[in-house]
Amino acid sequence: EGGAGEIATAALLGLDASAGLDGDVPAEALADPDSRFIDMGGCVRLHYKDVGGGSPGTTGYSKDAALVLIHGFGAGVFAWRRVGPALAAAHGIRVVAFDRPGFGLSSRPERGTFPEDASPYSVMEQARLVEELCAALGISSAVFMGHADGCLVAMQAAVAGMEEGPELRVRTAGLVLLSANAQLDAAVPAPVRLLLNTSLGMSMLRPLLRSEMGEVANRRAWHDRSKLTRHVLGLYKRPLCIQGWDRALLQAARTRLGLTQRDISATLAALAMTPVLMVTGANDVIAPPKRAVAVATELRRCMLKLLPRCGHLPHEESPEELLEALAPFLLEHLPRSLNEGAGGSGSSLSRSL
Repeated sequence: EGGAGEIATAALLGLDASAGLDGDVPAEALADPDSRFIDMGGCVRLHYKDVGGGSPGTTGYSKDAALVLIHGFGAGVFAWRRVGPALAAAHGIRVVAFDRPGFGLSSRPERGTFPEDASPYSVMEQARLVEELCAALGISSAVFMGHADGCLVAMQAAVAGMEEGPELRVRTAGLVLLSANAQLDAAVPAPVRLLLNTSLGMSMLRPLLRSEMGEVANRRAWHDRSKLTRHVLGLYKRPLCIQGWDRALLQAARTRLGLTQRDISATLAALAMTPVLMVTGANDVIAPPKRAVAVATELRRCMLKLLPRCGHLPHEESPEELLEALAPFLLEHLPRSLNEGAGGSGSSLSRSL
């Protein structure tokens, strides 16, 4: 058994978090030149990146249609670095990726700064934040794409985008699920769950996550472990230098989603007629393909793609194969403008990587 974020948790264990940094720093200190921040009201400030979406006359896509990327436990915007820019460059598709609260460079609200029934660490509240972010960025139609436990957030956002009426702000054009696992215990990595079970484990969490331990466990997420470079591990480790990272990790793990297994079954039923693409690694030992198949059987308009020689992170380990499956789905379902141009599919995905 492994958690959906085992890659992130164990990767965070594998490097020296203080490399090049002295103690904890503000999120802005680790921002990239293309990083953007937006206040969502209350205690939440989101970090996001926004690429692509040219003028209708050149790409056929206007900026009000987008692919919205939702990472898994412990990851962040950085995990999509080989997907978003490639789609934008090859097809002019607008791609928005954001850090979920508690991860990446987004805020890490402390308990007591938000209502208990509206925790920014819960799936339902994060789905609402997705809707609010899209509205703030002028996105009226979206394909939502999640990885691991981020699939649960993407699914809830997609359900909200199918409701008719004046309240609808972002219409669902489709749904993409990577390494999907609809079991609740998969949302929090097993190593974190073990540490949270005792007071001793909780006291050990911070030093353990900043130690050299766990790199071997991290390799379970990869089929071709030669692709798990020190650079990649460093990307997952970097957010551990941000002020409040340890409290936020505990809060995110304790929240336990705010969902029940019955809620997930109801969500799958509501998505039965939604266009869905599921992609999973044929060699995924954390969310084995049989679990993706179990989810796919609940979705009538679902296409399931198994990537050979790939583990738990298709977007990290097999980005070109993922893009080959993803691009046709987006070109079919993501709305184009009325003045569609001819420049959408002529570029090479391989060159854009």
